[in-house]
Amino acid sequence: MTHSTTRLSGRMMAACLIACLSILLTSSGAFAQTRPNLGTASTYAIFTGGGAINNTGLSVLVGDVGQDGAYSFNGFPPGTYTGTLNRNNGASALAKADLITAQTVDGSVACGTVLGVGIVDGQSFDPGVYCSGAATTTTGHITFNAHGNASAIFIVKIGGELSANSGTHILLANNARAANIYWFVDGAVTVHDSSSFVGTIIANGAITFLGQSSLNGRALVAPAGAINISANNMSVSTDTGSAANNLTVVKPASGDTILRGALNDTISWRGTGIARVKTLQYSLDSGATWTTIATITNDSLAYSWHVPDTTSTKAMVRITDTNNMRGVSGIFTISSSKKPGSMVVVHPKTGEVITGGMQNYQINWSGTGLASQKTFALSLDGGSTWAMIGSSSTDGFTYSWNVPDTASALAMISITDSNGIMGQSGIFTISHKTIVGSIIVVHPAAGEVIAGGMQNYQIVFSTVNATQQKFLEYSLDGGANWSFIGSMKSDALSYTWANVPNVATTQALVRITDANGVTGTSGLFSITMTQGVGSINSILLSGLNNNNNIGNNQTLGISWTFTPDIGTSVTVEYSLDNSTTWNTIGTVPVTTSPNSTTWQTSSIGYHNPVYIRVISTEGMTATSFPFSIGSNASVFSEASQNGYSVSNYPNPAREQTTISFVLPVESDVTLTITDELGRDVGTIVKQRFNSGTYAVPFNTSMLMPGVYDYMLQAGTTRIAGRMNVIK
Repeated sequence: MTHSTTRLSGRMMAACLIACLSILLTSSGAFAQTRPNLGTASTYAIFTGGGAINNTGLSVLVGDVGQDGAYSFNGFPPGTYTGTLNRNNGASALAKADLITAQTVDGSVACGTVLGVGIVDGQSFDPGVYCSGAATTTTGHITFNAHGNASAIFIVKIGGELSANSGTHILLANNARAANIYWFVDGAVTVHDSSSFVGTIIANGAITFLGQSSLNGRALVAPAGAINISANNMSVSTDTGSAANNLTVVKPASGDTILRGALNDTISWRGTGIARVKTLQYSLDSGATWTTIATITNDSLAYSWHVPDTTSTKAMVRITDTNNMRGVSGIFTISSSKKPGSMVVVHPKTGEVITGGMQNYQINWSGTGLASQKTFALSLDGGSTWAMIGSSSTDGFTYSWNVPDTASALAMISITDSNGIMGQSGIFTISHKTIVGSIIVVHPAAGEVIAGGMQNYQIVFSTVNATQQKFLEYSLDGGANWSFIGSMKSDALSYTWANVPNVATTQALVRITDANGVTGTSGLFSITMTQGVGSINSILLSGLNNNNNIGNNQTLGISWTFTPDIGTSVTVEYSLDNSTTWNTIGTVPVTTSPNSTTWQTSSIGYHNPVYIRVISTEGMTATSFPFSIGSNASVFSEASQNGYSVSNYPNPAREQTTISFVLPVESDVTLTITDELGRDVGTIVKQRFNSGTYAVPFNTSMLMPGVYDYMLQAGTTRIAGRMNVIK
């Protein structure tokens, strides 16, 4: 057999290789992916198609800012933006439509690589389409590697919420571009403190950037969701041809004036691909010579420095990392003029949750022109009253504080030096340390025999760490079904059971539950029937949903069982104010047990708790479980006509939520919360507010999982919201 061998010249082999590589690149979904088309939404640094925009601190936005709809817009200034503001106009409506089209068309592109629910430190992405089918978190340093192709597109699709843990940093390698990275998120997005995120975020839910985090890209929400930012830096990334990684000094900014010798002044920066090791320097002569401030080894985006005790009109700050990437500030002034001192409380920070009873919590602050002597005060009611907690006579910027074990969602810290310079923290929460509670029912005792129809029987119990609010029930069938006895709000250790049902049973129980869900149940006891003594034994309500709620202008069915003789008729009543006053529904003749009637609920408004009571002509009485009437939607629509609103985020909540409300006029405000049985959980706010928008952090970690209602009473206006607490 003859074998023939064909040899290719070097030139022919090179041509073949180029042709094969060309076919590979054009056929690969990773490299041939089309850039998503955002239309007019592409010019926005932040945009929401339906929701509030809330900023706190000195956020810097490079690009347009947009909001479609008449929603609140807060915090500008002190926040700034370089582009155009479009709110509830033709431009915002068009941007929303373009964004929804991008979600529909580009957000449904076929998945190339399936991700887990965690994007972890050291993970690297090649160009292509990635997808996760559930809520996802990011951690540590994550690299997008273009392999030399500056046009390579990266699409990451998240099938739920996206949470970037504190210290998440996106790195760009081998010509990867921030403008070519797209995150389609089917839920809310939260980027935690000190993170540098990259790419265009298109979320179907709220977007929240926490303190000192940055975005080299866009934060876009459609169709609806709030945008919450806090001292963040964001910029529309149109970079498709220059070096991708960057380092920009944000503060000091060009033209700033800083007092000579200032202590703890802040240098801050933003960027992508920044190495952990950085050297910070300052110049007093426009960069001719440099003096080292410090070398740091962390992923922080800020550093507190002591300004040199000299003057200059040509000062600059320079930051250089170990990859030789460098950022230089604009020229600023170090001045000797006597300016009033200033103080900023750094910790506790707004929204922080501190456990009551904690020892040696570190209060931190920064400032200029401060005296050594300082006093510290604590408020538990949003600044209405203050109590001194200590003093210091040093030039330091920390103070050790033993936190009281007193729960408050309106805690604040105030620091005042001997020259009268004051700094106050934002509102934070002090939560009770976890203490195991218990309730023991003493009477009825296990095996006790009680005469049916007995009036004013004393239920006796003991407690450890129980709340004043308690809810009492009884069962006649060993706990299969429960009926309402009543509720109390005191530290008393007994409760008067007005009328023991006149029913023969050996399977009776009494149960007591407090506001924290601590429950005590008696042992089984017996009730013997007493001849000739009547009692109303139970009340059944029909028409309620699973949340013990019924809509406005709906028919509520009311029926009750009884043991004769209770008289010739019963009066059926309702209460909308937690049993303070009662209104008559009607009088019903006594026939055969059970009896029944109906009631048409109120046509407007939200009411919680509501009770039904039945009283016979012989004086026997029973009260129903609490329930609610109306929906939050009806309350919102009614109140929103007058400019009121109340809501909370996040919802569902695990450890903490923030309840936000809007007041069109100055009002005396009470904000309370109740559980789904109408039991009072507590008062969050009770004070007078000017007109405006307010946000109150509320610690939910101590609540049992379930549905809770919060009620805002502002003058004569009542408005409610509902939240879910999950664990």
